[in-house]
Amino acid sequence: MRFTDLILVRRECLDEVIVLNERSLQRHLQRYIDYYHDWRIHLSLDKDAPVPRIAQPPACGTIVPVPHVGGLHHHYERRAA
Repeated sequence: MRFTDLILVRRECLDEVIVLNERSLQRHLQRYIDYYHDWRIHLSLDKDAPVPRIAQPPACGTIVPVPHVGGLHHHYERRAA
């Protein structure tokens, strides 16, 4: 892991949570890593996530937030009412 990656993890995750013990730290880090690899946009991917998302037309429903990392980060998708 590069130094800049460590700064990013600290700024986007660890600065925002209270770590109680080693298990708590591992749980927070695993949730952030899952979010980072599945949902977070990356400039090097033309502001897309590593797992490409399917465009959802308005007919699919209203836009709702889906929380990640205990609510620190969200992605948004359409869900039927």
